[in-house]
Amino acid sequence: MQKEVGLPLEYSRAGRVLDSVPLPPGISLLFALLLVLMNAFFAAAETAIGRTRPGRFHALKEVGSLSGRSAGKIGENPRGFLFVCQMGVTLASLCMGLWGAFAVGNLLQPVTDSGPLAALAGLALVLPVHVLAGEQLPKHLAASEPEKMLLRCAFPLTLVYRIVQPAYRPLAAGFRQIAARAGMEPEGKLEALHSGADIRLLVEESHGNGSLDHTEFTLVRNILSFSETSAREVMIPRTEMVCLSAQLPYRENMAIALEEQLTRYPVCDPDKDNIIGFVHIKDLLRPGVEEKDLRSIIRPLISVPETIPISSLLGLMQKRKTQIALLIDEYGGTSGLVTAEDILEEIVGEIQDEFDEERPAVEAAGSDSWSVDGLLLLEEVNERLGLRLFSEDYDTLGGWLYAQLESPPHRHQRIRAGGCELIVEEVDHLRISRVLIRLYTQENGETVA
Repeated sequence: MQKEVGLPLEYSRAGRVLDSVPLPPGISLLFALLLVLMNAFFAAAETAIGRTRPGRFHALKEVGSLSGRSAGKIGENPRGFLFVCQMGVTLASLCMGLWGAFAVGNLLQPVTDSGPLAALAGLALVLPVHVLAGEQLPKHLAASEPEKMLLRCAFPLTLVYRIVQPAYRPLAAGFRQIAARAGMEPEGKLEALHSGADIRLLVEESHGNGSLDHTEFTLVRNILSFSETSAREVMIPRTEMVCLSAQLPYRENMAIALEEQLTRYPVCDPDKDNIIGFVHIKDLLRPGVEEKDLRSIIRPLISVPETIPISSLLGLMQKRKTQIALLIDEYGGTSGLVTAEDILEEIVGEIQDEFDEERPAVEAAGSDSWSVDGLLLLEEVNERLGLRLFSEDYDTLGGWLYAQLESPPHRHQRIRAGGCELIVEEVDHLRISRVLIRLYTQENGETVA
C-alpha cells in the first residue's frame, strides 16, 4: 500500500479501507444504483401516503385488486407504514453515503492518489444522484398522482412492513412514552387532515393560478370563515329594527307593514327592550284579523346571545323551523335582529329582492373618494378600501367615528385618521348613517381627491 506521508491517522485508515474493497467496479455501481432505487421507493411511498386523504384508502380497498387491498391495509395504520418508509429512507441514505465515500472513492483513488480525497470525491459524485433520483423525482411524481403511486408501492411496502414489524412495535411504544412525558398529543389524537390555515392557503393558491374563479373563491373563503363570524357582526341593529307595537291599533301597524314591505315583524310591548314575538305579513292579511288583538296572532321568537356563532344560530333556526331570531346583549336588553337571509348572505353575498332599493354600502363619490354606510363593519371598510382604522370598542364605521368626534354628530364634521379623511355625510338623529371617505397622502397631508 502506498504510504501517505504527513496525513492524519484517520485519513490513513480511510485509505486502507478503500484498498480493502474487493468488489469489481461494475458490482459497486450496481449496488449504488440499488440503494438509489431503494431510497426512491420509500420516498415515493411516504409522499403518497401523506398526500392520500384518509377516506380514499377505503375506496382503493374496494377496487378488489391486490394493490387495492394492500392500500386498504396501509389506511388502517398509516403511521406505522410512514415509520417504515422513514426507516427505509434513513437506511438507504446512510448506506449510500458510506458506499459513495468508500466504493466509488476506491475507483477514483488511482486518479487522486489520496484516500481521503478520493472518499470526498466519491461522496460529491453520489450526493446529487441520490438527492435528485432518490428523493426529489420520486416525491414529485408521488405528489402529482398520490393514489396511483400508492397502488404501485402498496404491496411491496406491506411485505416490508411485515418484516420490520417486530422492530417497529417497541420503537413506537417508546415514542408514545416519550411523547406522553413531553406533554405531546397521543398518536390517536393527532390531526390527520389539513388544518383550516392549510385549506385557506390552498384555496388562495388555487385562485391565484386560475383553478378557482372569483365567485368560487369568494364562496369557499366565506364558508371557511363562517363559523368564526358572530351574530352581532351580521345583525340588524336595535336602532334599525322595524317593529310593530302591541299597543297600537291594527290600522297603524298595517300602515307600517305596507310602507316597509317586509315579511316578518317583531312585536314590542311597549318598546324594543320587550319583544314578545313576531308576526308574519300573512297573519296581518287574514280575514277578520283587524278585529283581533295583535297579541293573539304573534308567533314565538327565539332569543340568543349576540355572541353566538352564525353557524350555530343557523342550526338552531333550522331546528326550530324559524327564519328570525332576537339577539340579547350582556345586560339582557335587545341588541338586534338576525334573519336566515342575513346569515346566508355571509356565504353568497348580498341578496336583493324585488322591493330592495338600498343604497350600496360602498359607493364611489369621485376620484379616491367613497360614500360608505355608517353601519359597515370597520374590518370590512379596511378590507375594501385598504385603510387602517382599528378599535376594540366599536364595530361599525359610524360608531367609531362618533367616538372620535366626542360630540353629537352633524353634517360636514371631519377628522383625519388611518390614511384618510372622514366626513360626516348623513345623520339620522344621533346615528351617523353615511360617511364620506377621502384618501390623502401621508407625506404632505393633502387630500388626493
